[in-house]
This record gives sequence, C-alpha cells and structure tokens, in this order.
Amino acid sequence: MDKICCPGGVHQNILSAMDKWMEGIRKVQARRREEVINATNRQRNGGPRHQEDKDVIVLAASIAELILHTRQSRTAFWCCFHISTKDIPFSVTKEDSEFEDYL
Repeated sequence: MDKICCPGGVHQNILSAMDKWMEGIRKVQARRREEVINATNRQRNGGPRHQEDKDVIVLAASIAELILHTRQSRTAFWCCFHISTKDIPFSVTKEDSEFEDYL
C-alpha cells in the first residue's frame, strides 16, 4: 500500500481506516462462526431459542459496524487514489476538446 500511494508514504488516517475495515471483517467472521457453533450445539442439546436471538443480534451489530468501516475505507481508498494520481498528466482527446466550449 505504501508503494502504491504517495511517495512520502500513506497518511495515517488511510492506514487506520484499512485496519479498522479488516478488523470489522474478522469480527463479523468470528460472530458468524460463533452463531453457527452455538446453533449446532443447541440443536444437539435441544437448548432454548432465546440464546439464538442473542447470537443474531450480536452478528447484526458487527455487520452494522462493518458497514461503517467499509464506507470509511472506501473513502480512504478514494483519497489514496487521488493522491497517487495527481501527478499523472491528463491527456485531452478530440472528443473532450469539443466539450471545452461549453465549460
């Protein structure tokens, strides 16, 4: 990631957003794994259904957190893209030059 972005290195906020995003993914995976394990154990033992609701609520909360982190990381990727491409010259094609009169 450091090589892709700007020559001075990636800004700390971008790295932080990526770390939070990966942490959110791992959290959702862990919650889903716990839900499946608990559901399997309850089916074998005939346990109460109330616990299943708790698992779903915890999973939903971790998904909501992942949504937030995904939005933040998408914005960070967008910023990194613009920082890394700001020095690339923009070439104007013939089709683009026709529209310059309207700008």
